[in-house]
Amino acid sequence: MKKYNLILVFSPDRSKILMCLRKKAPHKGKLNFVGGSIEEGEESEAAAYRELFEETAVSREDISISHLIDLTYCEEDLLLEFWSGTLKNEKPVFGKENRLEWIPADSDFSDTSRFAGAGNIYLMVNYARLIASGAVCPASEHFVHNIAPVWDKNSRVLILGSFPSVKSREAGFYYAHPQNRFWRVLAAILCENIPESIDEKRAMLLRHGIALWDVIASCEISGSSDSSIKHAAPNDLSEILAKSKITHIFANGGTASRLYDKLLLQKTGIRAVKLPSTSPANASASLEKLTAEWKIILK
Repeated sequence: MKKYNLILVFSPDRSKILMCLRKKAPHKGKLNFVGGSIEEGEESEAAAYRELFEETAVSREDISISHLIDLTYCEEDLLLEFWSGTLKNEKPVFGKENRLEWIPADSDFSDTSRFAGAGNIYLMVNYARLIASGAVCPASEHFVHNIAPVWDKNSRVLILGSFPSVKSREAGFYYAHPQNRFWRVLAAILCENIPESIDEKRAMLLRHGIALWDVIASCEISGSSDSSIKHAAPNDLSEILAKSKITHIFANGGTASRLYDKLLLQKTGIRAVKLPSTSPANASASLEKLTAEWKIILK
């Protein structure tokens, strides 16, 4: 996934916003926040400060920035991080690549003939104002599920999680956090070696007639915290159920079970059996206990 950042910089009195006049496509001739690409393996915060300094000469000593929100563009396989901060003191700024301008904070940022971002600049400025006023908390981010379900016509059981963790979203496959015990539990009850690659994991599931997906298609979530999930919209299970041999559904953990009952039970007519979560957050459940309880999927 390609990753980029944009940094919203307010003047010390928050009356102006620092922007750059882009010289290159796709936003040539339009004003945009400063920012750029996040290098592979680079921490998000470090990348934001690096881009800010490279484009404006504003350093960590001049400003403290915070992570505002992320936008995920699934079709473009692109993640856009927004950061925001207020200069501590007046500071001369200059950029080599694009001309920098201080724009009045009460400008009409919805004017797409002048500002880049198809209206997103307007949204981010207003969001930053709401956060600064204390009206909202910047904890949750909106994500759309972008990992395809695993199933085929011979699938007999369906295992549903709640929503992919940060690690899974980054890896592009289910249960990618190294401390999640899902693959160890499944390998144990199926008498298989623990799969390492995505292809090995998918093949093991299909060999044993197991389908895998999540309850939620999109939601607001803070990191990987199930307890922070809001505004959840469900995945459509109709095609999987109609074109496979699935007769039993299992929910991996309490959140998946609760959301399935709320959002999908009436549509599917199949009651999901709640299994103990394999998440590292469920630390009280040992691997042995999980394995014993998960054996029910084989019956």
